[in-house]
Amino acid sequence: MANSKSGKILYLMVHIPFVWWVKIGITGKSAKARANGIDRQMFGFPLPVFFCFVPGAYHIEQALHRNLSSLNVRFYKGSGASEWFWILAAPFALAAMILIWIIELGAVYLAYNLLSE
Repeated sequence: MANSKSGKILYLMVHIPFVWWVKIGITGKSAKARANGIDRQMFGFPLPVFFCFVPGAYHIEQALHRNLSSLNVRFYKGSGASEWFWILAAPFALAAMILIWIIELGAVYLAYNLLSE
């Protein structure tokens, strides 16, 4: 991605076959397209398991990376290599993404109710 800060999709991927590694990242395309983009640079392949569309995804990704830095692991060189973590990071990233979905759905619900009055 030319401008890595412009991604609006925050995603969580798991490494296959080493499921004890997960990737927390952002993309401007799709999680599947991003997985295909890094697949050639590593052993095995990344499997997207969850994503959310969010403006400002870069800042959320960076906060997750900062807070989970003790679980960071690098097992290859290349694009996305610094965004892999031990599986213990997955519940925190997943919780953040689910919270984003809840907030977004709540905002849509409120907007719909306000506009339908």
